This record gives sequence, structure tokens and C-alpha cells, in this order.
Amino acid sequence: MWMPSLDLATGLWARMRRTLYTLFSRLSRAAQRFWMSRAYFPVLLTVSAAFMAAGEPVYGVAALGCIVIWLLAACPDLLAPVCPFFMAFLMSSQCYGQLTDFLPCAALVPPLLVALLWHFAVWPVTLRIGRSGLGLALVSIATLLGGCDVISRKQAMEPLSLYYTLGLGVGMLVLYVLFRSHLTEKRSYDLHRRFAEIFCALGLCMALAVLLAYGKAWLAEGHIGGVLYLSYRNFATSVLLTALPMPFYLSLRHRGHLATAAVLALGTCAAYGGIPAAKGSVTEAMGTGAMLKQAGIKTPVVNIPGCPPQPDWIVGTIALALQKIKEKGLEAGLAEVVSLLDSEGRPLPFYGRNVHENCPYLGKYDEGKFSATFTEKDGCRYDLGCKGPGAYCDSFERKWNGVNWCVANAICIGCTEPSFPDGQSPFYSN
Repeated sequence: MWMPSLDLATGLWARMRRTLYTLFSRLSRAAQRFWMSRAYFPVLLTVSAAFMAAGEPVYGVAALGCIVIWLLAACPDLLAPVCPFFMAFLMSSQCYGQLTDFLPCAALVPPLLVALLWHFAVWPVTLRIGRSGLGLALVSIATLLGGCDVISRKQAMEPLSLYYTLGLGVGMLVLYVLFRSHLTEKRSYDLHRRFAEIFCALGLCMALAVLLAYGKAWLAEGHIGGVLYLSYRNFATSVLLTALPMPFYLSLRHRGHLATAAVLALGTCAAYGGIPAAKGSVTEAMGTGAMLKQAGIKTPVVNIPGCPPQPDWIVGTIALALQKIKEKGLEAGLAEVVSLLDSEGRPLPFYGRNVHENCPYLGKYDEGKFSATFTEKDGCRYDLGCKGPGAYCDSFERKWNGVNWCVANAICIGCTEPSFPDGQSPFYSN
């Protein structure tokens, strides 16, 4: 009877090892070529856009998860699977509040963990905690314990709660240690530039998600009557604000990254310089418009100031621009959007009204009834330092999450104004 040879040098096992080694080598070379190729970001964005447009985010997360597992297991650079991994998180926002829809993707968790262990077995690194390790550990503990005595055990175990507590708690600390350890290795490319490209891709992915949401609403209703309600608008704002500076960093190498019809400057720092440009700063920071003017670039800038800006201001401005472009074409549509800006480059539909003149405490101001402390809720806040008379935005009406706004429990600090923060300081006196 024939039996396989157990000779480790020439037998069946040796041939199997050689075959597996050859297969792994080919997969590894393919993964490395893909990671360093120009097709890397376009492929990931195309996969994300295709599944979001088809209304199948669960399958999209599964597809991106498979790419993550392949890159994690076959590419020595731990940075390679980062972009598809976070794109999968962005795509999950399509079912925000219904994360149970993604439970079928749990089947990818075991192979993902195996791929992670395999990666560090094949390409071991020395773990390094770094100076931020202790701070992040404390933040992780606070995130995990923050809901104690506030939400019930049942609420704490819901998918959305676990998404935040485990993702922002344990997940954030683990990722920091892994990347802090791995990114100290030498590379054949500019690490800062690659990070900027990854953030740009994530910003484009979120922008696609928002645009597709508006496109679907337009197809369903035949028009868009106003700002579309997005359950993930705060998450979208965070991603877009994080990605915003990256094209400008990349433009230092190649101005093609600024080859655009217009620029949205999101947040007071991006619009006017904000806190980084305050008195005493050594950063030489400035607003986007000032930076473009200094560089001789004539691209129009639409400022969306605020510290932070209201999500509706961002999405609403994008929707307004798309609507005007659809009606009148790119050049004429953008010209009309620019005509709707005030002297500080802000869209008048959101920044055209004075906070003080529309404040619910205006009557108290006229009567001369002023609050002496923040616990006094029935008086005008002017004596406490409220900057409403010189601030312009519609937060008094729009409110944050439709619930609250600054002056309800504190004061307006004028964060939407070009003079913020120096011109509004000190905050708590007038």
C-alpha cells in the first residue's frame, strides 16, 4: 500500500511547504504591488461607491473586509489595510442606528484575527507604547466606564453602544500601540504623504456617501426642498473636517490637488485661522482664503466657520451648490453660490442673521434684566460676556441636534466671526 513520504527534506511535506511558500510569496508580492500602485485608492473608492450606490452596505463591508484580511496577511506594511478598514466603518454609517444589519459580517472577525496574528508572526516588531500611551489608556478607561449609572446594562450591550465603547475605548488603544510600534520602521516612501493620501480617500468616501444620500432623495422626490436629515451627520462632519487639510498638505508637492472649482473651508480655523492663528502663536497659521491668495491661487473659497461648525451648515451648503450647478451649469451655478456669500465669505442662508437680534432673551435685554450668574435662567446673558450682538449664524433656530444651543446654558463666544478668538476675548466679560 502506498504511503506519503514523511522525509522532511524530499517527501510530500517538503513539496507542500514549497508550494505553500510559493503561493504566499505570490500573494505577498501582489499585495505589496497593489499597496504601492496608483490603483490602490481608486479601487477602494470604486468598491465603496458601487456598494453604497446599490444600497448594499453590508456586502460592501464584507468586500472591504476581505481586502483588509488579504493585505493584513500578505503585506508586510501594516499601513496597507488601514484605508479599506476605515472605509468599511464609514460604509457602516449607512445603517447608523441599525448596526445589527452587519451581524453577518461577524464571520470575518476570526479570519481577521488570524491574519493579524499571522502578520506579527511573519513580520515581528518590538511593541512600543510611546508618550501618548498612558493618556490614551486613561481615555479608553473613561470611555468604557462613562456610561455607568447613566445607561442600563441592556442599553450598554446594544450594537451602537458597543460600536462606540469598544471602538473608541479598547480599539483606539490597541490600534495606537500597533501603529506606534510598526511605524518606527524605515520605509521607501514618504510616510506623512501616505497618511495624507489615506485621509483624503476617507474624506472622499464620506463625501460620496452624503452625495449619494442626496441623489437618492432627489430621485425619490424629484427635488430637494432643504437640508436632508442624515442620522450620521455628526460622524460625517468629523470625517470631513479631519480630511479637509490634507489636500493642502499634498498641494505643497503638486498643485493638482487644488485643481477644483471651489474650496469649502470648514470650521473657523480653516476659514480664518482661528485658535492656531491667535495672538502668541508661533504656527504662522492663516485661513484658507488668505493662504490661497498668498500662493497666487484664485480658486473661490466658501467659509463655513464655527468652533465647531453646525453639521447642517456644511451639508446644506454642499446641497445648495449642487442644486445651483444642476440648474445653471458649473460656472454659472458657482457664480450664484458666490453671490450668496457675505463680506466674510459665509453663506447668507446660514450666516445672514444676527444672534442677538434673534435671541429668545432679547426682550430681557430691552428691559434691562441681566443674569448675574449662569444659574439665573430668566435674564439676558450680556453681562456674563455674551458676544451675540456681533455674531452671525442661525444656531438660535437650528440648534445642535435640534435640541440645544450655546446661549441656553452659557453664552455666545462669537466663534463664527473672523476675529475669533482674539477679538472675542475674554469670553466671560464685556
